[in-house]
Amino acid sequence: MYLQYWPTYGAVLEVQAKQVEIYKATFKIFAKFSGMRQERLILSVQSLINSARFCFNLQTLKVFNAVEMSKFLWLSKSFCR
Repeated sequence: MYLQYWPTYGAVLEVQAKQVEIYKATFKIFAKFSGMRQERLILSVQSLINSARFCFNLQTLKVFNAVEMSKFLWLSKSFCR
């Protein structure tokens, strides 16, 4: 059986008293995650490993790009002389 999920995007609190005294307040949020948020919540260790792998690959590409750019700039300076 498929239950359709309609999330609530906001809440309204209306106080109709002239004076309000609050001694203790609690605000709880219950959420149903889906997609990447659900994966990060349930498979947190695997998600951490995948994120670290992605960051490592991105940094490696940045280093390779910097090396190639420095080669290009060094060769362009030697041709201009």
